[in-house]
Amino acid sequence: MQEIIHSSDLNLITVKLTGIMFYDDSKKIWRDTIKLIQNSDTHAILIDARRHKALDFEGNVWLKEEFLEEVHNVSSKQIRIAIIVSKRQNNRHELPKMLHYMREKGANFKVKVFPDCQDGIEWLQNNLEMMPSV
Repeated sequence: MQEIIHSSDLNLITVKLTGIMFYDDSKKIWRDTIKLIQNSDTHAILIDARRHKALDFEGNVWLKEEFLEEVHNVSSKQIRIAIIVSKRQNNRHELPKMLHYMREKGANFKVKVFPDCQDGIEWLQNNLEMMPSV
C-alpha cells in the first residue's frame, strides 16, 4: 500500500512506497502528490522507498511521458526530492535513475538519495531555507 503524508509544520510531503507498484497505483500516488504540491505550495518531497520493490513497465512509461507534463503545469519552483532507500535493496538505483531521466527531459527537480529519513529531512530543510522565492 502506498501512502502520502503532508506535514505542514515541516513544509514537507512524504510519499511511502511499498511492494510492487502497478500502473494504476503509480498514477494515483503521483497525481495525488501533484495535487498536494499545488494545494499546499510545498516543494520538498521525501520518498521513502525502503520497502519499494519495483514499478511495472506501464507505470514507468506513464512517469516518463505524462507525469513530467503534469508536474510542469503545477509549479515553476524547483521541487526538491530526498529518496530514502535501503542499502540492501536490489533496485535502490532505479528510482534515482528515473528522476535523473526526468531532470534531463526538463523537470525542475533537485534529487539526492539517503540511507535514512532524518538525513533526507535535514537536506530538504536546509535546501528549503536556501531556495530563492519565485
